[in-house]
Amino acid sequence: VNSGCQTQDDGSTSCHDYSLNTLQADYGLLRCAIKMAVKKHCIPTDHDLLDNVTIDDADNSCPRCVSELSRDMFDKIRWHMYNGYGTRHPHTPIVFDVYWMSGGRKSSVANIHTEDINFATGWLFFRVAKGRPEGYNVPMSIDLQLLLKEHVEKYHKSPGERIFDVSEINYSIATACAEAGWQHMHAHDLRHLFACHALERTKNIGRIAKWLGHTDGGILAAKVYATTRDEESQRNMSQ
Repeated sequence: VNSGCQTQDDGSTSCHDYSLNTLQADYGLLRCAIKMAVKKHCIPTDHDLLDNVTIDDADNSCPRCVSELSRDMFDKIRWHMYNGYGTRHPHTPIVFDVYWMSGGRKSSVANIHTEDINFATGWLFFRVAKGRPEGYNVPMSIDLQLLLKEHVEKYHKSPGERIFDVSEINYSIATACAEAGWQHMHAHDLRHLFACHALERTKNIGRIAKWLGHTDGGILAAKVYATTRDEESQRNMSQ
């Protein structure tokens, strides 16, 4: 389907062009919404809407180490990333912060170059991105801008250089979690943390999907994070 036409009240016809990708994304989001409605018992399982929809029990939820992470515990983990025992590369805690502040994957963060940080517009460009050979942009918070600006200046990073000299920090994250008394986490879990924080602020799944570098219009993000948001709301109401 390439176009849709509707007859207006005055007898005229208006047409709109639709791309195949847009239609597929909208259809996927609709299927996702129907599945969520069934699981929440808003739609009976024998409803006509479900004729072509398979309701599965696949676990697409946000990891518990993120969804159950309190702000106080996260602050403890972060403190240990900067001040904990053992020898860490000086870039390690900065990389940790960039993960949860930007939502970038390990390969994306590891390949940030100085010129990818646009302090004038407030956008960070990920030149290496899974499934996105063209890369993508993510907005930077003021804290992230200050963090990156200080890092680039402190280590005298020039255009064309990668800003980080370390990429593997999972061991340091595991150590910091153990020191703080929290369950094991991976660098990728901080990507989920970014998405959860973004969802609290924007309430816009499609926008968050773009910031994560997804190209499905928000289908995967809706599956992973919508339930997390509901659980968080229930916890807040019970407190």
